[in-house]
Amino acid sequence: MTSELNQTERLREEILKDANKKAEELVNNAKNEAEAILINAHVQAEKIKKEIIENAYQEAERKSELILATVPVEIARFKAEHIESLLDTIYQGAYKRLQNLEGIDYTEVLINLAFDAINKMAGDIFNIKISWAGFNLDGDFLAQEITNRIDRPVTVTISEETNIVGPGIIIEDNEGRQIWDNRLTERLRRLWPALRRKIASDIGLAMEKEKQEVIK
Repeated sequence: MTSELNQTERLREEILKDANKKAEELVNNAKNEAEAILINAHVQAEKIKKEIIENAYQEAERKSELILATVPVEIARFKAEHIESLLDTIYQGAYKRLQNLEGIDYTEVLINLAFDAINKMAGDIFNIKISWAGFNLDGDFLAQEITNRIDRPVTVTISEETNIVGPGIIIEDNEGRQIWDNRLTERLRRLWPALRRKIASDIGLAMEKEKQEVIK
């Protein structure tokens, strides 16, 4: 009876020992698996972090390149706007001076305007229309002076036209087939495209020279 009890006790101890061993193995395996998972998670986290940083760096580089690429365009746009503003100021100033005849000998200007136009027109009889509003003009004197300056025989008559706006003259031939609007502001309008290109070029060169001086 005692022998059987001892055997039973030994069997129980072996079963417990085996159970403890297996439990310990399970715990160790779980611990190792957990450590492996943590290590893998850390590796993955570092990889993701590296990818995020790399992507952010590439995006920053791309945006920097885009910004740098727009700099010359923005400079050119600013320069163009600045030149355009200066040109508009010059045009408006010239228009105002001509309109108000600032510093202008109006009689001499009228003679030269008529001389310039008639020399380019066919025919020998011309009527010059002038707005005399605000001016003390001698029509006979003007007609004679204009005739004297033309290098061919012509007949010139002067007529006052109250509906003409702006200083200057409008010339017609005897048949009314040729009409030359030589008012000062109209001449400015016709000549402005060529003048504008020349002035814009000069301004651009001056700005470039100034920039080079600043760089030095």
